[in-house]
Amino acid sequence: MLVIRNLNEDNSFNRVDILGLSKDDFYLIERGVESLLKTQDGYNPDKVCSLLRNLNDNVTFLLNNENNIPMYSQQEVNYKSVDLGLPSGLLWATCNVGATSPEQAGLYFAWGETVGYTAEQVKNGERSFDDDSYKAKIKFSNFTHKQDAAHTFMGGNWHMPTNDDWRELLDNCDASWTGDYNGTGVAGKVFTSKVNGNTIFFPAGGFCLNKSVDEIDSNGYYWSASGLSSSRASNLHFRPGFQYVSKYGRRFCGFTVRGVCER
Repeated sequence: MLVIRNLNEDNSFNRVDILGLSKDDFYLIERGVESLLKTQDGYNPDKVCSLLRNLNDNVTFLLNNENNIPMYSQQEVNYKSVDLGLPSGLLWATCNVGATSPEQAGLYFAWGETVGYTAEQVKNGERSFDDDSYKAKIKFSNFTHKQDAAHTFMGGNWHMPTNDDWRELLDNCDASWTGDYNGTGVAGKVFTSKVNGNTIFFPAGGFCLNKSVDEIDSNGYYWSASGLSSSRASNLHFRPGFQYVSKYGRRFCGFTVRGVCER
């Protein structure tokens, strides 16, 4: 049964069954819409399909009282952020895009694409992260909200961090590796602000190449919004013992994404 989840005031969710659709039904609808829109000029199939994929998480189920007809409305989700006292005033989301808790890796994206995939979907062959499958055709100096996975999923003022935003985070926080974040068994980096002592966790979700997800719990790769060339974009890379802003991320690889916003 396909379900949606209503966001409660305490940021918990309750599940609501909807229309009797199975996951297979939903998948066929998604693929059909994607195929249709790819033949239409002026439409962004990646954005439409990302919205369909997130229907299960980001809509509120309403009933028309008179006719008892199901209706849907986009839900305003209250994404949590943490203030690390950064010089820019930038706020960082507490979870990855597609995650509901800090320890979850969330979704994996090729750079500039707005359709994300879970590790399970990649392993099941729903997306191969390779050069032939790469869909984003972006000049590296012209990255907009339409290609921004964080903005597409989170809305509002949320967006992917730039190269400089990642450097600001590293310069103003102490980083420590943990192999068991808060007893969850998930490995990653905890960044502790040198200014106010607040912390933020980034799970080591590894990366996707072809139809595999590699280096989970040993390395973290997070896209920035900063392209470097026609084939590469910058990203945060970390593992035990170091963290740095890399210049070597191949655009077609699947990396995790974390959102930021201004005050």
